[in-house]
Amino acid sequence: MYQQKQKGSIRKKLLFMMLVVTSLVSFIGYSAFMVWYLKDQQKQSLQLAKTVSKALAHNIAKLVLLDDVSQASDITSQLSSFPAVVSMILYKNNGVAIYRYKNKKISNSNDNIFEFKISAKYQDMKLGYIKFKIRKKSIYEIFKDDLNIIIFAYIIMIILSYILSILFSKEFTEPILKLVKFLDGIEYSVLKERVHIKENNEYSLLYDEINVMLDRIEKAREEQRLSSVAFETPSCMIVTDSKERILRANRAFSKITGFSLAEVLGKHLEILRPNNQNEDFIKEIKDSLNKYHYWSGEVFTKHKDGKTYPKFLTIQSVFDDDGKVIYYVLSFVDLSIEKEIKAKLEFLKQYDEVTGFAKRELFISRFQIFLNKNKQKNFWGALICFNIKDFKDINDTYGYKRGDMLLQKISERLKDKFPKCDMMAKIGTDEFVLWFSNIGNNKQEAQLQSQIFAEYLMKIMKKPFIISEKIIHISIYVGIELYGEYINDAPLLLRQADTALSLAKNKDNGFAFFDKEIESEVSMRLDMYSELIIALKEKQFELYYQLQFKDGGEIYGAEALLRWNHPTKGVVMPANFIPIAEKTGLIIEIGKRVLKEACKQLYLWQNDSKTSKWIMAVNVSAKQFNQDSFLSDFKEIVRKSGIKRSGLKIELTESLLVENMENVIEKMIALRNFGIKISLDDFGTGYSSLQYLKYMPLDQIKIDQTFVVNMMEDESDIYIIKTIIALGQTFGFDIIAEGVETKEHYEYLKKMGCRYFQGFYFAKPFPIEKIEKFIK
Repeated sequence: MYQQKQKGSIRKKLLFMMLVVTSLVSFIGYSAFMVWYLKDQQKQSLQLAKTVSKALAHNIAKLVLLDDVSQASDITSQLSSFPAVVSMILYKNNGVAIYRYKNKKISNSNDNIFEFKISAKYQDMKLGYIKFKIRKKSIYEIFKDDLNIIIFAYIIMIILSYILSILFSKEFTEPILKLVKFLDGIEYSVLKERVHIKENNEYSLLYDEINVMLDRIEKAREEQRLSSVAFETPSCMIVTDSKERILRANRAFSKITGFSLAEVLGKHLEILRPNNQNEDFIKEIKDSLNKYHYWSGEVFTKHKDGKTYPKFLTIQSVFDDDGKVIYYVLSFVDLSIEKEIKAKLEFLKQYDEVTGFAKRELFISRFQIFLNKNKQKNFWGALICFNIKDFKDINDTYGYKRGDMLLQKISERLKDKFPKCDMMAKIGTDEFVLWFSNIGNNKQEAQLQSQIFAEYLMKIMKKPFIISEKIIHISIYVGIELYGEYINDAPLLLRQADTALSLAKNKDNGFAFFDKEIESEVSMRLDMYSELIIALKEKQFELYYQLQFKDGGEIYGAEALLRWNHPTKGVVMPANFIPIAEKTGLIIEIGKRVLKEACKQLYLWQNDSKTSKWIMAVNVSAKQFNQDSFLSDFKEIVRKSGIKRSGLKIELTESLLVENMENVIEKMIALRNFGIKISLDDFGTGYSSLQYLKYMPLDQIKIDQTFVVNMMEDESDIYIIKTIIALGQTFGFDIIAEGVETKEHYEYLKKMGCRYFQGFYFAKPFPIEKIEKFIK
């Protein structure tokens, strides 16, 4: 306002004071900045060291745990992308340095270097520690970088001070300098201070206006700060009106949801909700807002592309002066990546990264839970362990990468060839275990079946593997541990399977059972095989017949059951010799003889008015059915017998369906076209799939006796039986229940809708002579 040129000491003193004050403030401010910068530089260097250690955790784990030297070059390559890292030394837990890195582009001077010691960890496991040296800027370098700005600022300060000293006279100097000093000392982040004066004139008005202005600036700054925090945060922010129409959203909203602000502005929040959103859940949120004006929790949100993803949502109500809701502020964070990382980490803790199989701890845990729950009554299970012969040589020859690819191919082959295995696990570098919870009703059956599995396993593993255009042949050792009732220790069973695997390495056949008793039983089976050959020659086999009944009590037919009249052991039941006959192939000849004998008897029944409508059921083993010549042999026997084909029914077990389902159905159709009835035996205990059931040309489903015998004590068996009967009604199959031993069984089954029955309540299996007496 005043442009009069002033002279004298006041102006010079004012100029000098302004220069001194501003210089001092600038020096202190720059010094404070320098201190802050150095501390921040140290903090950032420490963070860099932590970031580098995390980035290298996977490679360091392989280097420390697997002694994979190839990881050193990968670590060096990654470190080169961090120019501030001067050097890095990796020490094991015992203090031995196993890796060193030096940035050749940086001198060895220690004057401008931070040193840090960081723990080397991988998945919460301490592998050792790392010493980092990270370059820092010196005070001189910082000052040198800022010199031009400092000089420029200081020049401006001198010019402004000189101009102000000219503009103000003595009478205005003190109030104005006071005001200037006050204003010069104000920082934008702190606006709580106010200026005051005792004079009652224009200065007092000016001071009051300054204070009012500061109040407004502080309020505006606070509002601006809140707005900035809300809408520049990485979290997604949305503001809606009271009717949930979107009014505003930040940049993070578009990045996370895929919607631009223009696409959602004025639209209801419904646009972000999945189509299957639970209405009760939405009501719960609204009730919370009405009562507490706040809600937070995990929800699912719809992306623009239609996919849903998890988020953590917070909703806050905003009120006007009358207490009425005018806005809702929503803030949410995308949890997809966090959940994926947690899921992956959890997976890697329990599952092998290469094969996807369970690790030892998870396998033992699930196996133990099964043992505790089932107590292994009335059936036997097996653990089959195997490992690869000379796997280390394979890794050395073809490299660890191809070794991992080989393990992956092995896991794929196992899953393909053993689809009914209860669980597969990788419990060592090249050791696997297959768990079968039920492979036989007794030890002998389990022993035979496990041996079949072991031999099949060795056979499929001998087939070559093609890995990156390289053909690799392997052989394996197999150890078998059987378990039954009263065995309830999963770790012990697995150790015993490992022991059997060790024993297998000293055997010519490449596999071994855990104890000598089982091996002696193998010899007994060989003896039985010889006796079965004699039994075929000397016609020691005989057919027994168990009558089947309708719900009205009349006889429906009979099932032909094979018995072995051993010269010294007496009558031998099929369960004791059929598995060996199937394993050795003798079941083919035995099955033909059973069919011939059954057809002869059916021919006699069909020519007797009392039994002419009876149905003869004959069991056909999976081994026999899968023979290429089965259809031709079967048709030839039936044609020669002269029977009416509608009176013959073959019973196939579910185990037949484990492989080549299409081929099985094709043969079943051929038999059906030939005029033969088909029944599926032991339904519910094996491999049946509803996917294929509708394609099978079945006439009958047989409810296995294991469900019938205990159904009055175990309600779950009743549910299974009801389900099977319902399936029969749906697909048009007859249902016959075997193992009906009491009148209570019979009445309850009939009440549930079963129409055909077989069991001791009606009749036991008898030779044909007693059957004829029974009829009379």
